[in-house]
Amino acid sequence: SNPKAIPGMIIMGALSFPLATLILFFECNTPRNVTFHHTLMLMTFGGMLSLVFTHVGVANTDLRWLGAMSAGILEESAKLLTVLVLVRPSSKYPYMLNGLLFGAAVGGGFEVFEIAGYAFEKVMATKSLYVMEMEIQLRAFTAPFGHAAWTAISAAAWWRVAAASKSRFH
Repeated sequence: SNPKAIPGMIIMGALSFPLATLILFFECNTPRNVTFHHTLMLMTFGGMLSLVFTHVGVANTDLRWLGAMSAGILEESAKLLTVLVLVRPSSKYPYMLNGLLFGAAVGGGFEVFEIAGYAFEKVMATKSLYVMEMEIQLRAFTAPFGHAAWTAISAAAWWRVAAASKSRFH
């Protein structure tokens, strides 16, 4: 009965599963050379920056002829670009597991904003908190297999290629 609680429901619902997924990736980073604070900051700012890159990509390309596939191409490219802008393979973060963690952080941040956006869209369209909750639950349960995982895979692959090409030049 309190409309001021709706934003909190959206944010907490949208954050729960992507954050839990990120904690899993953080625990899998066995070199332990990345702090949890750094990971959370990357999730927050990486999520925002990847949204900006996605919107710039949508505004400057005409991929409508691809239909729904255009969203995937633009979003995945924007998230990988965000990882590379914010954190690059370096001597400080040389491991493929670092790339996996950084990709999961950026992808998870993107996912939080996306889930919140879909939840907001549902509650505005239907005026039903139940429909909004169902949307959050559906997207939250699929979150571990979505943006965080795909960006983690692509960033880890980039780290692997960067390590291989670096050793080839020396």
